Amino acid sequence: MKNEVFKILAQKRFYTPGVKIQANRIVPIYWDPKAALSDPAVLKMVARELAEIIRIIKPKIEIIAGGETGGIGLAAAIALETKLPWVYIRKKAKGYSTDSLIEGIYSKGARAVLVDDVIATGASKEIFIENVRGELNIQKIIVILDDTGGKYPEWISRRKIKFEALFNKKDRDLYFRKIGFFSEVVWELEQAYEADRDNWHKDKKIWKKFLNWKRDCEKIKSNKM
Repeated sequence: MKNEVFKILAQKRFYTPGVKIQANRIVPIYWDPKAALSDPAVLKMVARELAEIIRIIKPKIEIIAGGETGGIGLAAAIALETKLPWVYIRKKAKGYSTDSLIEGIYSKGARAVLVDDVIATGASKEIFIENVRGELNIQKIIVILDDTGGKYPEWISRRKIKFEALFNKKDRDLYFRKIGFFSEVVWELEQAYEADRDNWHKDKKIWKKFLNWKRDCEKIKSNKM
C-alpha cells in the first residue's frame, strides 16, 4: 500500500521549492503536509495506513495523541479509523482558559501513541513527550514522513520509545524519480541535500541550478493564475 500513498502524494500542489524548515535548514523541495492532509482523500488514506500500524501494537493502545499542530487533524482522522479516543498535545501552555498541555479527555497513565506528520531532528517530539510525562504513557511515535536521513534522535532509544514512519524520504524520492514526478534537476538537488543537508546550498553550481529551477516553477505558477 505504500506505493498507493506515494501516488496520491505525487501532486505538484503539495510541494514548494526552497523552504526553511524548523531544523533551520533549507530543503530544495518541501512537502507541505498541511496542504496534503487538507485533501480528504489523502487524509483518509494516510489515516487508514497509520491505523493499521496502531492496531497491531502490543499492549493495545488506548488513546491517540496528536502533536500540535501537524498531528491534530491526523489524530482525529486516525481516531475515526480505530474508534479510539484522541487528544492533542501542546508545545507550551496557552496561559489562559484551562491552560492545559493536553487538550481532550483521557485517563491518567493511558497507553498512547504520538502521531505527527514529519520528523526531522525530533526536537518537537521530545517536547511533546516531556509535556505528557506522568499523564500519558507514550508507547510509540508514528509519523508519515521520516526526514531524519537515518540519524534518529538519541533520546528516542534512551526513553525506550519505539518509532515508526509510514515511509522515509529516500524511498519516496526513489519512487518519485521512477514515475517521472521528480525531474533530473530535482533529483540532483535532492541528492545534494541528502549528501549534506546543512550545507548543500553553499555549492555555487548546485545553488545556481536550484535558483533557475525555482524561477521556472514560479513562472509556471504565475501563468496559471
